[in-house]
This record gives sequence, C-alpha cells and structure tokens, in this order.
Amino acid sequence: MKAGAKLLITGADGQLGQALARLLDEQFAVVRTNRSACDITNPEQVREVVEDNDPDVVLHCAAWTDVDGCEQDPDTAYRVNGQATARLADICVKTGTRLVYFSTDFVFDGEKGEPYCEADQPSPLNVYGRSKLEGEEAVRNANRDNAIVRVSWLYSARGRNFLSSMIQRANNSRAGKSEPIRVVDDQFSSPTWVNEVARQTAAILGNDLTGTIHAVAHGACSRYDMVTRLFDELGAELQVERCRAAEFPQAAQRPAYSALANTRLQQAGIDIMRPWDTALREFLNQTRARVR
Repeated sequence: MKAGAKLLITGADGQLGQALARLLDEQFAVVRTNRSACDITNPEQVREVVEDNDPDVVLHCAAWTDVDGCEQDPDTAYRVNGQATARLADICVKTGTRLVYFSTDFVFDGEKGEPYCEADQPSPLNVYGRSKLEGEEAVRNANRDNAIVRVSWLYSARGRNFLSSMIQRANNSRAGKSEPIRVVDDQFSSPTWVNEVARQTAAILGNDLTGTIHAVAHGACSRYDMVTRLFDELGAELQVERCRAAEFPQAAQRPAYSALANTRLQQAGIDIMRPWDTALREFLNQTRARVR
C-alpha cells in the first residue's frame, strides 16, 4: 500500500488507536473514529461510516478488553469482539476495503512453554480470548487480503494499563506513600509499547502483508520482572515482593506463558520490534515529564 492511502481507525481513543492515529498520520490520511462516531455494535452506523469515508484500509482497534468483565458478561464480549467484528468484515468485503484486526496473545492457553508462532493452534482459556478468536476467524474468512495482528501486554502513557499504575505507585512513593508491592511472577508474556506496534503496522501496510501476524516486543518476562526493571529505570526505592497468580483470584483464567514470536515479520524481513526492556527504556525517556 502506498503512502497517502486513507486509513479509518475504529476505537481511535483507546491506547492503541491513539498511537496508530498519531504515528501513521505521518504517512497516511487517517480518519479517527470513536464509539460515539462509530459504535461497532450498530451495523447501520458502521456501514455509513465506512461508505462515507471510503478508506483503503480499516484498522479495527475497537474492542472490549476487560478480561474479567468479559468473563462475567460473555454475551457482551461476543457481541462486541466477535459478532460486531464479523459484521464489519462483511461491510469491508462489500466496499472493497481491506481490514486489519488487532487481536491478542490470550487466544493461546499457555501450555506450550515457549513463544507461540502464527502457525500454532489457538486454544483460549477465557471468554475474552474466545471472543477475540471469533473475531479473528470472521476476518480471516471474509477476505484473504485481510490481516490479523496479535499483540500482547500493551502499555502507553495514556489510559489505564498495568505499567501506568506501577508508575503511579512509584510517584506515590516519592510523596512518602510507599508500601511493599506484591507482583505476580508466574505469568509470562511480551510487554509491548503501543508506539512500537504503530510503527510495525506501518511496515505491515507498506509491504501488503496479509494473514495472521504477531507484532510484539522481543523476549518474555513476568509482571514481577517488568516492575523491577521499571523501578530500576526510575530509581524508585520500592520493595517488590514475588507472589503467585493463585494468590489473587480473578474471574478469568490467564495463560501462564503467552509470549509470541514474530515469525511472519521475520520471514518477510520487516520485523522492527525491539527487546521489551529496550522499548521500555525509550518509553520512559520519551515520557519522563509524566514521571515525577
């Protein structure tokens, strides 16, 4: 796809949507939509938005990503992540629009014990993963030129995510509000900065890569590893204690090891993702003004 092509982003006010809109605007004509402008559960509104804007590609970021919320309300999870995505895929077929759907490492059960590649068979443990997999299948079956981009453990300076909450804890410690932090050390994945995903998406679009694609930071770590590295970088003197996921019961089961391998990107020679700790360091350098 050539520079200057028109992209329409659903969920453009989410952390991934914001990064895509901000960074891809340098190369493409970007149309941003949020829930009020394009409620993906409203088929008529979605059809009108796609037809009126006539994009070359729709980047589908809108989703319900509350893992425990999905477990407690599966009907809504499937309606948003599965059925709405399937209808969007059908609309894109009718308008001749390519669709790029952002999915998740939670489509895997974590039993492999090493990074999953795109050819591995999904087997979700929770409703969130199953609903996202339903969306994947709809996008894949609708058009062979579509793409499914799986990401994992996303973080940014905007919105609510695990990393931003830990930065807030570091800020509180400097204000004299420090308490020991217990962090899970038996769940592993690939923490990925949304800016890295946005830059990689530009490469995917520029090379017309289709099918299922993993786009995550290189390497795997636990939440405990991530927090200790974060506090080291910030110079935060906070006590971090290891704990097991079983000590914090949650509605939805999480995979113990859901790190992904960017096999397709490497085969295509366009893997620009970096090690997770390198990207984390740059993220902190760029957002240092937000860390007091």
